[in-house]
Amino acid sequence: MLIIYQPINGGNRFDEKKQEFIGYVEKVDFPNKGYVKVDEETVIIKNVIPGQHVRGITTKRRNGKFLGRLLETVESAPDAVVAPCLCLVSVEVAYISRCHMKNSLH
Repeated sequence: MLIIYQPINGGNRFDEKKQEFIGYVEKVDFPNKGYVKVDEETVIIKNVIPGQHVRGITTKRRNGKFLGRLLETVESAPDAVVAPCLCLVSVEVAYISRCHMKNSLH
């Protein structure tokens, strides 16, 4: 599957704040920071899990990296399961996948 990381607002450079993008969450670091590559730039977004295709918007630029905000989950992660109850979070990760994610943080 070919994954294209691209800014949505046009232009061929990704160097502005408040620019929308679509990308693939490559990894997640503690505390809940997901890393998305867009045009050789890194955007950090909270509240995502590895494997998701997300649409977001950049908010700040710090130390060569952008901070962003999640607008929409375009495609769910392959390890995602629906929570059994509405009072819980709407997307959960299978237990085995959570163990692998926790071990990769060390």
